[in-house]
Amino acid sequence: MRVVIGAWVVAGLLAMTSPAVSQVQFRADDLLAMCDSKSRERECLMFISGVAMGHLSSTAISKSKAMFCNQPGVTWEQSGRIVAAYIRRNPKVHHLEAAHVGLLALAAEFPCR
Repeated sequence: MRVVIGAWVVAGLLAMTSPAVSQVQFRADDLLAMCDSKSRERECLMFISGVAMGHLSSTAISKSKAMFCNQPGVTWEQSGRIVAAYIRRNPKVHHLEAAHVGLLALAAEFPCR
């Protein structure tokens, strides 16, 4: 069951980053608006946790290096604030795919040592 779920996660991540996908579907500025909205904050956190967990699962399955490393005690709420702050500080990423920018933000904050 874990392998099947992992395969779907990997397929989804590959589809999001595929060069065949010419149009960005969910941009970083869309994610920022979601994170800044009290009524959509939970969706923001679920998106970020899904991207992060999907990335960590796919790297574990493929035995490749993760872009970021989990830190003990960090909550999804904190991760959401970190990603939103990263997007605010970097207006050049607003048009990029939200999932990719979320991973960049987490990698900047939680590098693997």
